[in-house]
Order: sequence, then C-alpha cells, then structure tokens
Amino acid sequence: MMLDAIDNHGQPLTIERLYQWHRWLFPANEWSVQPVNVGQLRGDEPMQVVSGRVDRPTVHFEAPPRATLDDQLAEFIPWFNQTRHDPTMDPLLRAAIIHFWFVTLHPVDDGNGRLTRALTDLALSQADSQSIRLYAMSVAILERRDHYYRALESAQRGPLGKVLTSHLAQKHTILRKVRISHMAREHLLVTH
Repeated sequence: MMLDAIDNHGQPLTIERLYQWHRWLFPANEWSVQPVNVGQLRGDEPMQVVSGRVDRPTVHFEAPPRATLDDQLAEFIPWFNQTRHDPTMDPLLRAAIIHFWFVTLHPVDDGNGRLTRALTDLALSQADSQSIRLYAMSVAILERRDHYYRALESAQRGPLGKVLTSHLAQKHTILRKVRISHMAREHLLVTH
C-alpha cells in the first residue's frame, strides 16, 4: 500500500484505489478476531475513534454517520485530485488537511489510520516526487501518539488550526531529524 502511494503518486486517487489498499491491509485468508468488511465502506453502526486498552478505550470522537459517507467521499476525492497542482496550496498544509479530513471520515471498519497515513504520504510524494523519501508520517505519529490523539479530539470540537499546527509541527520534527542525520553522514564522510 505504501509503495503504491509513493511509487504511483502520479495516479489519481479513486474510491477503487482506496478499496484496493484496504484489501491489501486485510487479505481474505487472514484470520481476524473481529470480522472486517474489506474493500467497502463501513456499516451503519456508529463509528467511534478510540485509542488505548481494549478494556478501557479512550473515545476521541465519533465519525460522521454512514449515510453521509458517499457524499463526503464524493467531495474529498475530487478535492484531493484537484488540489495536487494548485500553486496556491502549500504541500504540507494540503497533506495536513487530507490527513485530518480522511481520519475524521473514518470510512472503513478497520485500517483507517493506516489508510490515512498512506494518503498523507501520497500527498507528500506528489509534492516531492523523489524516488527515495527520508521521512514518513507513521514515525512522527507513533513518537507522539498521545499528542496526536489530543489534537484530533480537540479539532473535532474546535478550530481546525490546532490539528493543522500539530501536523505541521510533526512534519518539522521529521525534517529536522532527516537534516541532522544527513549532516552526520556528511561529517562521517569528510572525517573518514
């Protein structure tokens, strides 16, 4: 899924592509404790976005009802494709909006976080079409998971600016680490 997002960043986003990514996450022969409707939108039951222990989950927010998902994805997917070449759209801000929008929709039974990170990396790859990328969204989120969930929860109730600021701060952290690593390698090459 991540290779498709990065290597095929020139391909448009479609609902079929999202479904294919979802199928790759949950192969048909894989055993699962909880059945997952693979390659399709989630069912009608309410979708709560949670973290923490299974026996004591923290509910961060409730995703929009299933009845609205088709219309919301019909708005999200064209926006994703149309903003790709928009010179007025900052690529990092675009990636942050994509991340927040898709994770808020939470359109499938399971795997929404992984799909969201793949979409975020796809958006970043579209802006920086290098064959080798030295950063990934998943690493930054895992390093500051509590902060990430607090920002998402807060943004559901308040201004989107908080979550976008948090998202951009995570990108800054990743890029700073890449720069430090690159400088260390250059120093090693010069001194040896």
